[in-house]
Amino acid sequence: MQASRRTIGDLGMIEFGFSSSGTRVIFLHGGPGLYGYMQTFCEGFAKHCSAVYYEQRGSKQGDMGIGIHHHLQDLERIVDYYSGESKPIIAGHSWGAMLAILFAGRYPKSIQKAILTSCGPLNQVQGDEFQKVINVRFGDRKEYYDNLWNAIDKEKDETKQQKLADHYIDNIMEIYQMDSISGSKIQPRYWDYKGAHKTMCESDEYIFKGEYESALSKIHTPLTVIHGTYDIMSPDSIFSLVRKHVPHARTFELARAGHYPWAGPRREEYLEILKQEVK
Repeated sequence: MQASRRTIGDLGMIEFGFSSSGTRVIFLHGGPGLYGYMQTFCEGFAKHCSAVYYEQRGSKQGDMGIGIHHHLQDLERIVDYYSGESKPIIAGHSWGAMLAILFAGRYPKSIQKAILTSCGPLNQVQGDEFQKVINVRFGDRKEYYDNLWNAIDKEKDETKQQKLADHYIDNIMEIYQMDSISGSKIQPRYWDYKGAHKTMCESDEYIFKGEYESALSKIHTPLTVIHGTYDIMSPDSIFSLVRKHVPHARTFELARAGHYPWAGPRREEYLEILKQEVK
């Protein structure tokens, strides 16, 4: 699929299968700061839509750290740019799904639809659930991961800090996926720990303060939520909270799908759902 780079001021995008008409879908990757892991997926999915892979600031080496407010401002500029004959769809994965919720709650009239895949925790109850499940998955290596995370946080030398962060992310991606027959290893091209740190800290505060749940209550645009049973957050937990605030939301549960459903055994079912939802 032909790809082209585009910039809007200081913001970078990669366009796949782009045309002057038809549905435009802006994909929001997770992390924060996990650059590149969705790019191949977007390229393959572009036969169904005009796909825009948004290179979030704080996800590329050399970016300065920014906060959630800046991400929302950036996304507003991008959505406005791609609003042509029809409004674009935003499709977020993991942290990108959480960003999509905040955006759809703040700018409900600027998008056609929001699609969430493998959404992270949206309030403190879910945050506690998330931590319990991930601790179980760590198993007897929990202390090792805890110590590694603390070492990353305390390291003053940026080069050494990034090296530790790379080691952490190399190991934890498989814990998130959690299906033994995925057939495809998901790996970011890099994780810019320093660039993403402010967003990570603010996101934790948003969870604690219920900012994501509050944004859900303001969403009036069509909303689709796709979640696998092997993900860290359970579909029941995510779906019940979404339905509480957005009764019209469409929800799809994928049995035996992990955090990256396009790379697992339910790949074809996930792609078919997504294809139907972007029509």
